[in-house]
Amino acid sequence: MTAPRFALTVAALTGCWLLLQGEITAGNILAGAITSGAVLLVFPVTARSTGHRVHPIALARLAASFARQLVLSNVAMVRAVARPTDDRLRAGIVHVYLAPTSPLVLTVTSTLISLTPGTLTITAGNEDGIHAHFLGLTTPHEARNQVQRLHEQVVAAIEPTSAPENAL
Repeated sequence: MTAPRFALTVAALTGCWLLLQGEITAGNILAGAITSGAVLLVFPVTARSTGHRVHPIALARLAASFARQLVLSNVAMVRAVARPTDDRLRAGIVHVYLAPTSPLVLTVTSTLISLTPGTLTITAGNEDGIHAHFLGLTTPHEARNQVQRLHEQVVAAIEPTSAPENAL
């Protein structure tokens, strides 16, 4: 990391530190700068192996699809709690193989899975795909299709611009 970039990163992290502290004092500025510098020295920022191109229309589609799924999942969870049945409480862990992609795409996909009520990402990696827990599991095939559609939407919205190297 070049010296100007290091200084800019320390300044940005110090700004975050000040926001978290709630007041701007000389002590907070100094502590934030020292902490930020130490963090960057201990955990250096490396060059990214892949870049990404954001497609606004695909990103809007992803957001709309996620919002729809969020509402449907919340309704399903309310039903499961209010009137539990064996079908509504059926749970399972499903393995979904995903085509290798960038760490960012994999992270966004697994985060969106975990943010949806009734689902939770257990493991995620480019070599072995995603293991996810589903409450209200109908069939493993349907759950896999749901995760693969989500992954395709994320790839369309946040397209990796180069082949992934050493991705997760």
